[in-house]
Amino acid sequence: MRWKWILGIIVFLIVAVTATIYAILSSYDFNNLKPQLARMVKDTTGRELFLGGDIELEIGLTPTLVIEDVSFQNVSWGSRPELAKIRRLEIKLAVLPLFRRIILFKRLILIDPDILIETNGDGKSNLEFETVRNKEVLTSKKQEPSQGKSILSAIAFNDIRIEKGHFTYNGGQSGRTYTVNLESATASAKTDGRVALKLNGGYNSKPFRVNATLGALSALTDPHKTWAVNMTSQIAGSTVMIDGTVKDPINGKGLAVTVAGTGRSIPEILELFNITYIPELGPFDVTAKLV
Repeated sequence: MRWKWILGIIVFLIVAVTATIYAILSSYDFNNLKPQLARMVKDTTGRELFLGGDIELEIGLTPTLVIEDVSFQNVSWGSRPELAKIRRLEIKLAVLPLFRRIILFKRLILIDPDILIETNGDGKSNLEFETVRNKEVLTSKKQEPSQGKSILSAIAFNDIRIEKGHFTYNGGQSGRTYTVNLESATASAKTDGRVALKLNGGYNSKPFRVNATLGALSALTDPHKTWAVNMTSQIAGSTVMIDGTVKDPINGKGLAVTVAGTGRSIPEILELFNITYIPELGPFDVTAKLV
């Protein structure tokens, strides 16, 4: 009967340790981490991270981190102080994959994100980051041979959702501005690795809808894999369908897709991209293969 006592003691210790950890994490004020998080971002990017709201952590097998009122500093020559502003950021992580060095986002939710991408007159982007710390890290990596395994083996997600998003691109050399307002956007990973994408919003004040099934993210960045795309979009009174594959999408190679479009006006669509020299030909119904 001794083994029953030993088993009972082990179970009791596990429950006691788990309860203690839960109690500590539940009572801890994660707002105390704000200075450390801001300093880490500053050291990495040279830009300031502002956390105006509270940081909350819901404990469980899929802990949820909630951060409110987040903003990230823009470059000094930028058209506004912030590169990005997010009213609420919610991240839900799976715990067990972390032991295999895999970050799995069970859910990533962005509420009211406002992101500005811009370039100046010299073509320099506000996404270019350069700090002394980065230079030192890059130098040490070049001088020292790589040893051991990487910290992470993969990053994956199950569900990403954006609500009331605003995205702007300002071209400093072209002087053109493109804006996308998202009422809602969802990206969900299927069991076979494919991604279901749904977008609903407006592009340069023109409403649009997009429904797509895309290949796995691993194929998107691997030139040896084929990335599939099946998409239907509706904008400016027209419907465009794209179906096919891309062998190397990052470098724009290996394109093999069929494009079918119907609508009332080709110039109306091209005007969205500041192409205005195409004559009006009336309604259209075209199909083309791009290779």
